[in-house]
Amino acid sequence: MFHHFHGPSHVPCQGSISAEDLENLIRWVGVERILAATEWRERARHGRLCPGDLCISLDDSLKCQIDIALPILQKLGLTAFWFIYTSVVGGGIEMLEVYRTFRHTYFVSLDDFYRTFTDILLDSDCSSEVKQALAVFQPALYMQAFPFLSDGDKVFRYLRDDVLGPERYHRTMGVMMARHGAEPAVIARGLWMNADDVRRLHDLGHVIGLHSHSHPTRLGELPIEQQRREYTRNADALLALTGIRPNTVGHPCGSYSAETLGALAEMGVVMGFRSNMAQSDYGPLELPREDHANIMRQMALGR
Repeated sequence: MFHHFHGPSHVPCQGSISAEDLENLIRWVGVERILAATEWRERARHGRLCPGDLCISLDDSLKCQIDIALPILQKLGLTAFWFIYTSVVGGGIEMLEVYRTFRHTYFVSLDDFYRTFTDILLDSDCSSEVKQALAVFQPALYMQAFPFLSDGDKVFRYLRDDVLGPERYHRTMGVMMARHGAEPAVIARGLWMNADDVRRLHDLGHVIGLHSHSHPTRLGELPIEQQRREYTRNADALLALTGIRPNTVGHPCGSYSAETLGALAEMGVVMGFRSNMAQSDYGPLELPREDHANIMRQMALGR
């Protein structure tokens, strides 16, 4: 599972890798073990996967994937699953990625951003709530399926998702961006694929899958009708672009529920992917994926 890449026109950010890193990783894993996405999908659907059969997936509709990852895949003769959220492909702006770019380009380090973020909260009207939450928070017990996250990463995600919620989080980030004179529309330039990019991937034989319309970070906790709207809009937009109704999904941020899986099955989705390897008992709509960061760590250790 891959997300961010850096290179010409794309600045390094947390978790990003270069074209050279990607090629080295694929060769280390073994090009011969990686199936074409369509072949992997069909083998998986019919119970014909062999031990060691692998596939590649990329999430989040990012332009850096087109500019940096796609040429490497073409060089190695590989195709992949691309899980596309569609609000940005149509020219919209989703703040999740804008905030990510903001914290990597307007601060000297992630720790600097995290300190500033927490200081603003402690000076806000939710100061007491934040203090109480931090007093009992144990990073080692939070998001254990993602060992590459630092304690600072975990504290930030805990405050964002479990304490603040979307409205107060956006308000806090708005304050931070205003203080730095950061304009979302400016930051958003060049972050995401466009419609032609998605059509090109389809024409090249890659599998285009669902990833919701607007990428909520806790999609599985939304009312089921809201989840249905997210995926219906996503499917309709991808159908319009490729002429094919998607039948695969990558759960955004790994967030889904039993109701989510039921709604996706009703839409004709036959295969879905989690965002980690934590679950050993899984169905066809929640297949495990290994984050590239864990593989990079194994490479560094020579395992």
